[in-house]
Amino acid sequence: MSSSRQTPGPLPPLDFMVSVGSGHPTEEETIASYLEVGLACRREVESLLGPEWDWRGKRMLDFGCGAGRFLRNILDWGEIAEIHGSDLDQPMAAWAEANLCPPIAGIEVNGFDPPLSYPDDHFDVVTAFSVFTHLGVNWAEWLLEVRRVLKPGGLLIASILDEACAQTLTEVPYEEDAVGMSIWAYANPTIPYVNVLHSHWWLREHWGRAFEILSIDSGSHPDESNPSHEIPGQGIVLARVGTEADVEELTAIDLQRERPGDDRYIAAHRHQQEMFETEADDLKQRYRESEMRLALLEQAHTDLFERTGERSTLSRVRGLFRRGG
Repeated sequence: MSSSRQTPGPLPPLDFMVSVGSGHPTEEETIASYLEVGLACRREVESLLGPEWDWRGKRMLDFGCGAGRFLRNILDWGEIAEIHGSDLDQPMAAWAEANLCPPIAGIEVNGFDPPLSYPDDHFDVVTAFSVFTHLGVNWAEWLLEVRRVLKPGGLLIASILDEACAQTLTEVPYEEDAVGMSIWAYANPTIPYVNVLHSHWWLREHWGRAFEILSIDSGSHPDESNPSHEIPGQGIVLARVGTEADVEELTAIDLQRERPGDDRYIAAHRHQQEMFETEADDLKQRYRESEMRLALLEQAHTDLFERTGERSTLSRVRGLFRRGG
């Protein structure tokens, strides 16, 4: 598969870039981050599929495409393959549809829960960048839905948050055997969606019931340079749908069920509790600081009212003297 590419598509509005995690102190930094991650997604897919991959006759879905952070970097693939996108956010999906199609075949809006509108066994590849990293409650339903729309032998390429990203999310120490699937940012008012940490063993156990896990690459740490793995802070799962004979009828409960006798789940529950406790402590601190600011504001308001009231009384007395004279 050639790494040559045509000029990327247009950039979306700045607020769309910010909403997918590319928000930085300046507009220039926000745009630079958006460009970096979008191109990194392309390089990641190229690396995983290998040089022999040929897009001719293939069909791909970018699940959770947003406004096209990844899609705008693969317009050349769209000239020879059938590339689709799908996202929960209607305004971003509409922007991508209006600005990237064609050569992208189409962008659809999906709901918070499955299904997608596509038929069974439809795609050769599904990418999911920064999607399962934020699915806290219905990850299993969506994983099965992705498997449904993939052909037998089809590939899922999905980003995850593991140890590298955990360093920037929380002060709770990350231990591979003690994380499992842990959710963060339920109560953080500055983050509009939850973040989900994954241990590799947990992914192999639970995602491995629906897919053959071909590889899991760890995310690079903030102070590391890792040319072979480009997406900042995120790991990557490469998984394959079994052949028709291997595919079982699974439910979300089947994927969620813990393996009996595996003590790592006990550690995972403790880790999740510590994550919640840490987040609750942060929320309490925010509340105390807000209460202090409110008290100071109320005191300032009272002082101002008293000073204003004193001046008003003095003015009335002076007015009476002036009138009397």
